[in-house]
Amino acid sequence: MRRKRILTRKKGTTVYLLALAGAIIIFAGGPGIVPAAELKVPKTVSIMTYELGSTGYISYGFIGEYMIKKYGTKLRAIPAGNDTARMIALRVGTAQFAGQGLDIYFAMEGISPRYSTPDWGPQQDVRYVWMAQASGQALPVRGNSNIHSVADLKGKKIGWIPGSVINDLTEAHLAYANLTWDDVQKVNMPSYGSTCKGIIDGSTATCIGNLTSSLMYELESSPYGIRYLPEDDKEGLARIQAKLAPLLPWKATIGAGVSESNPAHCLTYAYPTTVCYASLDEDVAYFMTKVIHEGYDTYAAANEQMKHYWGLDSFVYLYENSDFAILHPGTERYLKEIGAWKPAYDKFQKERTRRYVELRAFFEKVIDEAIENKIKAKNFSEFWLEKRAAFLEAK
Repeated sequence: MRRKRILTRKKGTTVYLLALAGAIIIFAGGPGIVPAAELKVPKTVSIMTYELGSTGYISYGFIGEYMIKKYGTKLRAIPAGNDTARMIALRVGTAQFAGQGLDIYFAMEGISPRYSTPDWGPQQDVRYVWMAQASGQALPVRGNSNIHSVADLKGKKIGWIPGSVINDLTEAHLAYANLTWDDVQKVNMPSYGSTCKGIIDGSTATCIGNLTSSLMYELESSPYGIRYLPEDDKEGLARIQAKLAPLLPWKATIGAGVSESNPAHCLTYAYPTTVCYASLDEDVAYFMTKVIHEGYDTYAAANEQMKHYWGLDSFVYLYENSDFAILHPGTERYLKEIGAWKPAYDKFQKERTRRYVELRAFFEKVIDEAIENKIKAKNFSEFWLEKRAAFLEAK
């Protein structure tokens, strides 16, 4: 699809590949390779991850170590600073998997400025392989800051990352206090890490903080310390969920600056979520699912966050309580093999798949309607989102 002043259609879909900044890391381990009987073991598995130092990157590092020690398979982890870059790489085949957060929800729904375009739209073929739970997402500030509530952020500097779901998360958190991006000073930042480090150097007042990330521990160990803005008011939480339905209230006791006696009242969701496209070979998806589940005891012993949030119980809870996660056939096969598949899952899979097939088909009709009505490309997103809202309300 080519964009001029007026939206036009041509055969095929144009995908614009972003340059992926950051090093390409191969997690390697030592000897002790054990061949798996009757298991197709790939030589290499590739996955897009959040940037170096993030919770997601570190978690896949532990999985990579287990993978190579157990099966001799290398996990090629490619860090990227924004969500769109990870999705593009997954879409064009640069990587087989992506470790994503809430951005995958936007992609499947075809919403937000990134995915409400003619080039994207609802990504109905996205499939889930594993869902880990975020240890807690909060708004951190300096420990000696005079900012004590979300409302106090009015007029303060907050980082904005072009093309990142972090912006949507920030907007949802601001809604807790009836604030929007118009109520704060938007500061352009190149990556998620820079928004967090900005609290230390004074360029930002807060960021979206995952409590167990190295960036939060870095802030905690700084001369300023760390403190989180409480989000436990029911009306405020309702406003957050109106913005982002997957966000759930959470009392975090594990992470930087928190404990059983000093919890953070914050939010949680599925992060990182290991996803791929439906076209991925079933054996590869099965292998990835098997490694993540089978290696749990190993990496849980080495990492507290993974011990609490990467287990099968967390995965099952998140899958059962989402309306959008569709499991890859390889994952389905593995869950059936270990006896974790429930009869209700067949219904979940069928209904969720049908919903996204219908949503995608409707999106294609909206494109044709936009062309017929000579909707300009720059106005397509608004046109689609209005049509989408009416379509879903009618259902």
